[in-house]
Amino acid sequence: MHRFSVIVAIVTAVAVPLTACSDTGTTGGGEITYKVGGTTQASITYTDGGTQTSQETEAQIPWEKTVSTKSDAIVYQVSAQNSIPGSDSVTCEILLDGKSVSANEGKGEFAIASCQYTPD
Repeated sequence: MHRFSVIVAIVTAVAVPLTACSDTGTTGGGEITYKVGGTTQASITYTDGGTQTSQETEAQIPWEKTVSTKSDAIVYQVSAQNSIPGSDSVTCEILLDGKSVSANEGKGEFAIASCQYTPD
């Protein structure tokens, strides 16, 4: 019986700290979806949640890009600017696992819409 108690104590001592370290937040293992809407084409810039920025010029609208979330993410951003003279409006939206977390609209020729989401 004493040997069993020692084994249970060792397993508990190891398992409890490991469980406390598990990440149950939504910042890792999910998806961020960037969406841009409007009337024509846009120049689009977006981040990966960290330090990498990507750009697509003359992107056809509607435009969408999905990236995996990072546990060490700083901020997710997308901005879009109308790139055709006479364009009416441009919109952006950021979704976290399908739920909208940021949205914006710019109106007028060469308007800019910018969206940002900072994980908790």
